[in-house]
Amino acid sequence: MDVNKGEELTILKFEDRESRDPVTFSSSVCLQTPQGYFLSFNSSGELKVEKNMSFETHNTTTAKLTKWNIYDAKNTKSTNIVTPFDDIVLKSPFGEFFQVQNNEIIGANGKESNENCIFKIVKAGIPFLPDWIFKRPHLNHNNITGQYQGFLQQQQRVKNEERPKNLGTFPIEIQETFLIEDLLFAMSNIEGVYIKRKQVQGIDGSVRSEFQIEPYLQQPTADFSLQFLVNKMLPLCTNHDIVQEFINVHSQFEFGLVSHALCDAIRILMKEYLLLVTQLDTEFMKSDLTLQKVWFYIQSSLRIMENLKRLTQEAGNKKGGALLNVIYRLMINSSDKSIRDLFEFLLEKSALPYFQILKKWIFQGILDDPFQEFIVKENKQYSKENIEKDFNDQYWAERFTYRDEMVPIFLAKYKEKVMHSGKYLNVIRECGKDVKYPYEQENLLQGVLPHNAGDEEMKDVDAIQPRQFQQSSPQSQQFDFFEPIEKAYEWSSQQLLNLIFNECQLIKRLESLKHYFFLDRGDFFLHFVEGSEEILETQTSQMTMEKLESYLEMAIRTSSANADPFKDDVKCELNSYGLIEQLFAIRNIRGALGINAGISGNNQNPLYEFKPTAKTLKVLEAFTLDYTVKWPLTLILSRKTITKYQLIFRHLLYCKYVERNLDIVWSHHQSTKEYSLHGVLQKTFLLRHRMSQFCKNYIYYMVVEVLEPNFHKFKESLKKVKTIDEILNLHNNFQDECLKECLLTDQNLFRILTKLNQTIHFFSRIIFRSFQSLQSEETLNLAEAEDNYYGRGKYQDDDEDLKDSIDIHHLRRRKERIEKKSENIRSAIREQNYQRTVDKFQSTFDNHIKELIQVLTQSKRYETHIANLATRLDYNGYYSEKFQQENQFMN
Repeated sequence: MDVNKGEELTILKFEDRESRDPVTFSSSVCLQTPQGYFLSFNSSGELKVEKNMSFETHNTTTAKLTKWNIYDAKNTKSTNIVTPFDDIVLKSPFGEFFQVQNNEIIGANGKESNENCIFKIVKAGIPFLPDWIFKRPHLNHNNITGQYQGFLQQQQRVKNEERPKNLGTFPIEIQETFLIEDLLFAMSNIEGVYIKRKQVQGIDGSVRSEFQIEPYLQQPTADFSLQFLVNKMLPLCTNHDIVQEFINVHSQFEFGLVSHALCDAIRILMKEYLLLVTQLDTEFMKSDLTLQKVWFYIQSSLRIMENLKRLTQEAGNKKGGALLNVIYRLMINSSDKSIRDLFEFLLEKSALPYFQILKKWIFQGILDDPFQEFIVKENKQYSKENIEKDFNDQYWAERFTYRDEMVPIFLAKYKEKVMHSGKYLNVIRECGKDVKYPYEQENLLQGVLPHNAGDEEMKDVDAIQPRQFQQSSPQSQQFDFFEPIEKAYEWSSQQLLNLIFNECQLIKRLESLKHYFFLDRGDFFLHFVEGSEEILETQTSQMTMEKLESYLEMAIRTSSANADPFKDDVKCELNSYGLIEQLFAIRNIRGALGINAGISGNNQNPLYEFKPTAKTLKVLEAFTLDYTVKWPLTLILSRKTITKYQLIFRHLLYCKYVERNLDIVWSHHQSTKEYSLHGVLQKTFLLRHRMSQFCKNYIYYMVVEVLEPNFHKFKESLKKVKTIDEILNLHNNFQDECLKECLLTDQNLFRILTKLNQTIHFFSRIIFRSFQSLQSEETLNLAEAEDNYYGRGKYQDDDEDLKDSIDIHHLRRRKERIEKKSENIRSAIREQNYQRTVDKFQSTFDNHIKELIQVLTQSKRYETHIANLATRLDYNGYYSEKFQQENQFMN
């Protein structure tokens, strides 16, 4: 990354980068770029950036290169706090200065401090302001700008010879004339001859300035009655000073649009105030003004200025909605109607830019908030592209969040609808579509803005003017924003739902997902497994994705899934984790599998915790489907939701694959009917039948009693939704319910199920291989061919007696061959410890099924789905009675 002139850099403390305490001169700092990197340099002085160094690595060479020393350009020994608009120089740990080179590129190779090494601290995100705004306090006749209090101290050092003659030496009439003249000047923020500013210390220890009569004397010499009357009017001048300072400071860019509007509204009042001063001055020039008249004329101004001062004090450095709350509280807590009207006027004026931001947000989905003043805050680090990649992505929840301190009181109960109205429209805008609110130009509400109907500023926010002030009591007023916000909320929600359901075809998408992830198209599963059977038991390291994709493509094209319009969005992948390991990893993410995931009492046993292993997986164990969708469907079918579908698919695929292997074993068993093996293979047949009964019942339970009804219920619920948030909640609840009822979220039950499936899978493979070795298919085929040749094909004449003789001979030979084959198989079974292997599988299966039924039927479980599954697996109490008899026999 090149760091050029004009790059925005944030100054942080080097020792504690999380600290937000003030940075001081002569301390060590680091400079952070907007991307989160830290400014460094190489041996030639060229700047570069480094990733964030942890606190423990500050002593490493790389971390040292991100360290800079900051100095005051005017006083290198200063240790004052660094403030905006200070001139600074930066020095590297090697003593070289941060400077702008001739080619306008910034480097760290300055050998000495010069004008190219001096930089100015400015606030980020605002236009650069010239120095004279802060260095010329006389510009607006305001000598008490807080940043330049030192100016007052200099002005108060009045030389003795320059002091005017004491007021007490003049007649009372002359004193009154002088005091009126100075009072008019003081009311305009200008010091007079006898009325000047003096710095006084407040009760809280703060230093402030106020106007006083002859402050340069220990005791004023003016007539006491005149002093008493003037001193009652001087707070007006002091308060005007404070209000004027507030206007000058808070009109700066960094205080935001609401503060600017408030200052503009106060300026309107100040114009009226200065008009009063001008009228008083006119009367004074006519020699028709006395202090009593001045006191009479300024009564209203005294109250207004006092309340404006109270507003400035409570406002502090607040901005945006927080500033509106200050005005609103002052308004509703005022008992004087004229003061309530004053704050109402200020609130209406100040709220104009806030309403403009609100209007753009709820009507167009645009967040135009350059000063972070609005209810809604945008977090741009969350992008829509990341939803389909990151399981933990929080785009919908975190892209737009509440800025609680900026929520106006009169909008507090509508803030959720304000948030969602803009979010819904923003989703549509992200699709590249233009949003045009059809009711935007309607004057939906009345009464929030100033009563001047001709004010051009009001026209842009007519659509969000409150309908009325509803005065519930003399001390309370309330805005009613319900109608425009509710109308915008309903319209934006409807527009997004139309986009989701009609253009993006959400229902058909969900049905498409069901076809593949829930395997509701049986021919698709059979075509895929039969086509890829030879590779499902191989290691993933020996498999290429191209081969798997070709099998998947062929299975889709040759099955009923070929009618699916979204079949091209189905992909396949090999997961680096087995299903158990993936469940373990996801379960550690709080709430990833729903609030009920893994919270049963049995889950507290560390023996039930699954930990990832480094073993090489088989294709069957790692295979899963993926599904790609585009924005805005990625909000609903995000990486997290697709992962939940994958968990169900992987579990269901393995169960159906195990069931299919048992069916293959059954077909091989059917071929042994002609052999006299029933007594030898009775245990095998019975165990296979029990395993098959378990697999078929559990798969039936998952498909017919869990997935199908839950999907139907979810699909019906979608017809009643009014917002996309309801869709997200319903979809999340549907997936969590399926995962829970398929027993994927209960560690103990899933552990037992996994062992059962593995036992059945190993049994099927071993029995299948055993029968392949015992029963040679080639031998049987040759015998069949021989029978056909000698019994059918060699003789074609019409001698019936000869044919009967041949048939009897053939049957006799076949019977002898079957008896011999049966004896050979029985001998092989006895020699290969076949029965011992079957007994071991039977014992293992019985132990697992016993444990499963015990867990399912334990007294503390009350879930309906668990009871249904237990009843189905233990049909007619078969296993309960069996295990009870075994226990009695053992005792």
